Formats: sequence, C-alpha cells, structure tokens
Amino acid sequence: MRIRLKLRTKLILSILAVVFLAYSVSIYEQIRGVNALKSKYAEEIALRVGKDYSLRMQNEINSKFIATSKMAKELNLLLSKPVNERPDAIKQMLNSIAEANPSIASVWVSVELCNLNPSYTKNYGRVRFTYFRESGALKYLQDTLNLKGDDKSSIYYNVKVKKTNLLTNPYWYSYNKKDSILETSIGTPILSNSRFAGLTGFDISLESFQTMIASIKPMKGARSFILSADGSVIAANNSKFRGKKLQDIYSEASEANLTDRLALNKPFGFEVKFEELYHYAVLPVYFNSAKTSWAFGFAVPSKELLGSENNTTDRLLLFAILSMLVIIGVIWYISFKITQPLYRVNRALKNLAEGKIDESNKVKVDTNDELHDIAGSTNELIDSMVRTVEFTSEVGKGNTSIEFKPKSDNDLLGVSLLSMKQNLDEAKRLEAIRKIEDEKINWATHGVALFGELLRHHETNLEDFSYHIISHLIDYIKADVGGLFLINDHENGDRTIDLMACYAYDRRKYEEKSLIIGEGLVGRCVQENETIFITDVPESYITIGSGLGENKPSCILIVPLKLNDEVYGVLELASFEVFEKHVIDFVEKIGVTIASTISTTRINIKTQQLLEASKFQAEELSAQEEEMRQNMEELLATQEEAARKSKEIENLLDSLSAASNIIEYDIEGYVIVANDSVLNLLGMRRENLIGLNIKEIDSYANKHFNEFWNNIKRGIPAKVKSELTGVSSSVVLYETFIPVADEDEKVYKIMVIGQNLEEFVALSEKNASATSLN
Repeated sequence: MRIRLKLRTKLILSILAVVFLAYSVSIYEQIRGVNALKSKYAEEIALRVGKDYSLRMQNEINSKFIATSKMAKELNLLLSKPVNERPDAIKQMLNSIAEANPSIASVWVSVELCNLNPSYTKNYGRVRFTYFRESGALKYLQDTLNLKGDDKSSIYYNVKVKKTNLLTNPYWYSYNKKDSILETSIGTPILSNSRFAGLTGFDISLESFQTMIASIKPMKGARSFILSADGSVIAANNSKFRGKKLQDIYSEASEANLTDRLALNKPFGFEVKFEELYHYAVLPVYFNSAKTSWAFGFAVPSKELLGSENNTTDRLLLFAILSMLVIIGVIWYISFKITQPLYRVNRALKNLAEGKIDESNKVKVDTNDELHDIAGSTNELIDSMVRTVEFTSEVGKGNTSIEFKPKSDNDLLGVSLLSMKQNLDEAKRLEAIRKIEDEKINWATHGVALFGELLRHHETNLEDFSYHIISHLIDYIKADVGGLFLINDHENGDRTIDLMACYAYDRRKYEEKSLIIGEGLVGRCVQENETIFITDVPESYITIGSGLGENKPSCILIVPLKLNDEVYGVLELASFEVFEKHVIDFVEKIGVTIASTISTTRINIKTQQLLEASKFQAEELSAQEEEMRQNMEELLATQEEAARKSKEIENLLDSLSAASNIIEYDIEGYVIVANDSVLNLLGMRRENLIGLNIKEIDSYANKHFNEFWNNIKRGIPAKVKSELTGVSSSVVLYETFIPVADEDEKVYKIMVIGQNLEEFVALSEKNASATSLN
C-alpha cells in the first residue's frame, strides 16, 4: 500500500533523503577502501579484465563445436548413400571444408569400418580420412586403424563409449617434421539412431590465444595466461611456458590443487613468489559441449595492488563534490516532475477541445498524488472519446456487430449511440430478410426460364428426355437423389407407373421399377393427385449411398406431373437437407410444364412411330418382292453349277482314289474315311481301321503329334515321309496332309494322300530298264 503525501512534504523528504544517501555512500566508500583486501581486489581485477577475453575464448571454441556438429550431421547423411559412393563423398566434403577454412590446421574424420564395408561385422576397426596443410599446401592422408581391437586408453575409444564431444589438452605437433605448433583437437561423434558411427573434427592452432594474451596490459607488471583442463599453459606472456603445466613451473600452483579447482568451474586465487610476490586469480571457462573447463588467469604484483589503494582519499573528495551536484540535480528534477504533469494535462484538454481525439494525448504520471488523479480522469475521458469515435466509425462502415457499453445510465451520448446501433441492426435484419426473399423469387424465376428453354429442346426419346429433366432438376435444387415416373397405358388396359430415369450424386442410375396406382407413396401421389412432402422418412424407404457409406435422407418430396387435372407422371426427390417452401412451390410449378411437354412428346412420338411404320412396311414389301425374284434366278444358276462341279469332283476323287492311298481324319486325328488302296496296303478291314487315331498307325504323326498336328489344324498343309503300320504289314509312304475348311474358313477334317515308296522305286527301275533296252 502506497502512502499518500502532500506535494510540499514530498519535496522536503526527497531532498533530505538524497543528502542522507549521498553522505552515507561517502562514508561507506571510505570504510570499504580502507578495509579492502588485496586478494579480493586482485580477483575483481581478474574478473573484470578476464570476462571479455574468457567470453571471446569460449565463443571461439564453441563456434568450432558448432562446425563439427554440422559436419557430423552431414557425414551421417553421407553414410546413408550406397556403400561404393561413401568414401568419395566423405573426401569431397572434407576437401571443401579444408579449402574454405585455411586457418584450420587439419580436417579429419574416423569412420567405423562396418559403415564402409557391409561384410565387415566386427565392432572395432576404423578408416581415418585427413586433409592437412604442409608448407602451406593442402594434402590428403587415409589410413586404417584398430583392426585388432580398440585401444581402450585412447581418446577415440573414450568418445566412442561416452558419445560426447572432444576437446583435447594442448599438444605440440609438426605437419612438416620441422616446425611444431601448439594445437588442440575439437571433435563431435557421428551418431546414427544413437549408434556410434565415427568421429569428426578439426585440429586448430592455439597461436591466436597467444596473440590475445599479448594484447592484455591492464596495469604495470601484470601477467595473463590461459590454462587447459589439466593445467597446461595454452598461452602466456612468457612464451616459454606454452605447452607446460603450470603446477610443474610453480610449486605453489601444485599446492593449490589447480586441476581439481579448475574442474569445480569457480573463480579462485593463490600467491606465487617469482622475483617478487604475485597474486594469481583464475577464472574458469566451462564448455558445455565437451563437458570440460579451460581457464583465464591473471597475475598482479602485490605492490601494485597496495599502490592502487592510496588513491582512496582523492576519490572520496571527488565523490563528495559529485554528491552535491546530484543534490542540485534532484531538486531541479523534483520541481520538473511537479509542473510537467500539469502542463501535459493542459495540452491534452486543449487538443480535445480542438477535436484532436487520439490516444497519444494521454498523460503519463507515475506519482501517487493529486496530479495522478487529474491525469487519470483526463486519460479516462480520452479513452471514452476514442471508444466513441471508433464505435461511430465502425457503424458508419456498416459494422453493427461491434460491442459498445455506456459509461453509466447518465451517459447520454453513450445511450443515444447504443439506441442508434439497435435501430441500424433492426434495419439491417429487415434488409437481409427482404434480400433473401428477393433471391428466392429470382431463383424461381430463373429456374422457370431455364427449364422452359430445356423443355423446348426436348428429345423424342422419353428415357433421354426424362434423364435430362431429372438431372437438371436435382442439380438446380441441390437434391441428392431423384426419379421421374411416367404413367403408361398398356394394350391390355392396365395402367402402371414406370420409373423412366433416376439420378444420384451427379451420375445416372439405371433401375427398373414399375408400380401400380395406389402402391407406395408414388402410387398414392398419383391416386390423390396431390403433393406429398415428408421429413420423417421411414428407415426402410430409401437410403442414399456415397463414398462414406449409406444414410437415410432428411426429407422426401413427391410431386404429381399434372395438366388439366390429368396426371402424366410423378417426380420423387430426396435430400439430406430439408427442402424450403419456395423450392417445393418451384417443383410444383415446373411439374405442370413437364406434364405439358410429356403430353406433347407422347403425341409426337406416336405420330412419328406411325409414319415410320407405314414407310417401313412399304419399303419392306418392295424389297421382299425384288429379293424373291433374284433368289429364284440365283437358285436356278446355283443348281446347274452345283451339278456340274459335283460331277467333276466325283470324277476327280475316283481318279485320285484309284491312283493314290487316301485317308481322311477328323480334327482330333481319328480315321473317318479310307480308300481300298490303303486297306490293301495295311491288310485291314474298313470297320477295323475307321476310328483309330493317327498316332496308332502313322509313325511320323506319333513322334511329332503336338506341334505337327496343331499346324495342320491351323490350316497349314504338310508333306512328310512316314511308315504306316497295319495288322500284319507296314508300308513307307510319302504323305501330303491337306486341311479341309468349311464356309467359315474353319478346318473340320484333314485329307491325307500317300504315295507308296516301293511302288515308286519299282516304277523308276522299270522305266530305267526300258530306256536301256531302247
């Protein structure tokens, strides 16, 4: 709870408080300067000087860890490539990094051998890829290590087990076997699904830290240095100490448990006698990535620390003068703080009077007095006017949904604005209702014109006509399923209600459905000649199928297609959304037009059918008469030609049968005909030969039946030499297989004409003898 004070009281108390504070601080500074300890002073100097440099050192090392982590991720992706591509991809990546970072001594990666050779299943063995600089030139080295097992004392094995980043202690190394540099290795393990796949990193020179140490000269005789986790000197004013352990140089450092205290990651100090007494202050720098600490150290001569304390009196005198100046400034400031709010309130009210209503006019007062109350009332007035302006602006744009509350019942302006908003809302609501009614009327008018145009171009085919009507109607009224039924009068006097077309989900459905008058809702609609509209659809009446399954519609609309009280058909429509009244009225109006068109269409179809039937009968009688005349002429010519060809074929077959051995087979290879010559050669009776398969009597066919007989069946003639075997004899024939096809070019039997090889040889010898005698 803040105490409320008058302005005069606050002014006096403020001045007294400032004077008391100034001299209290002066006395405290004097006491602190006298009692300050040199060790604490030295540590403060080390912290003050070393903070920025330790941060620089930390950022430089952490930037390298960021780079090695990125390398590890990229190498993990490379290890997913085909095995034969991995080495070249790794070399290319290391080469690019080495060329882009000339300040790095070397870039390297060790990959477990099982990731480069799938047949290698051991959990040890690695291949090391290295790019390093020698005499300024970039060189490459590749070697294979640990084929007999991991060296458990090695740094590599330690990283492999712990899977943590690597930051080594400083070591001297030569890339050209001449000049050695002090460097450290920074690395990151390559992990594939938490499995160790290798280690990658940099070797970096620590020369940059030596340059940084040389630039630190906060006071006369002061010395700076950087230590690694094991106490080795990374950089120092005396370059001879680099690479050595500080505890080996100074016994005092060893006694101070330097390595253990570095691991605690807290500042500490100790004294060393070197020509003169020095106080050492050490500021550890912890690297989270490698979980290890380096440190920045600062050594200050004791006499310099004591000499700096002699300036305390001068500083106290200077501080007193400054305190008086502060008192003068505070008095002026308090006066300003009192008058400034009044000026701001006056300026804000003037702007409001001029009509400049803006939140930038608000008065900011931090005090808890009368000025604060005045400023609060002014700001509240500005907020009220800003809200009023925003409200009237939005209402002017037509946004009557904006919220607005009067400040109170006495807020006449707010009450008037709220009443105006309510009147505008009512006018807007009435306008929306009128607009909806106009849209319904326009929709119906447009629909009547659309279907009027559609019906003027109706087809003479009632099925196509019905499909076009129902498809366009469903699309226009946004129904889901629909059907168009027509009443048909049959020759036997029966009247049925037949489904001519149905349409669902933008596709045509073909269903056969026929009802009698009075059957179901459709039959009842025809019987009662009235529209039926139901929203409580029975479960088993109809379902609408879609890609999501089948569901019951929300409503069914059945409208009779009637003209002059005569029903020509019925429209049945179903939808998931309940039809509004203007839609039902529209469908009923369209139903009259459809009925009229159906009546006209049926008359036209019947007239067209009668005309076509009369024309067809006349043409058919004329064609039949001409056809009968031509058939009689062709029949006589055919009979004469058939008799002549039959005689020729009969003579030819008799001659061929007398001169050759003829067998006929059916399509499966069974004997159906054999002449006397064949029976004599085989010594068989006709009834014993008929029905035998060709494989039983013909050696060639028996041996090559499948391929040979399939070619014959496809109509390919063949000539072969084969042996025919009978009951008591066999004979070698030259056979010609001739496929015989019917009028459809389909082979139905095979005729085989065979020439006796022995008779052919005998005849040849007889002719030769006759020739020699002549």
